[in-house]
Amino acid sequence: MNRARLLGGRMRDHMPRLFILNDDREPVPARDFMQWAEWCERDMRRVALTTLADGSEVSTVFIGCLPALFETAHLRRDGTEILSRTSTWQAAEQAHADAVARLIVAARRAPA
Repeated sequence: MNRARLLGGRMRDHMPRLFILNDDREPVPARDFMQWAEWCERDMRRVALTTLADGSEVSTVFIGCLPALFETAHLRRDGTEILSRTSTWQAAEQAHADAVARLIVAARRAPA
């Protein structure tokens, strides 16, 4: 089945609304799936990445898919935990900082 037929008709109605970021880091609708996918391959999606003392990471990226456009996750050896989802770059930056602070405090309180 070709792409035009796959994305035509009812199939298109069930696709999530996809977004990319403009030069001001504001979400704008993607023309289609291909534009979104090609844009996502670039390294402009990362809001922040912090490596914690235990080697785990807190990563905040633009995912470009409603209902929340940004996602902050705690990446550990034993799995990934989604910590928050937000809808603006500024809120994503704040969510990242809050997550890092919470995880640092939790690590200090954890028994050795």
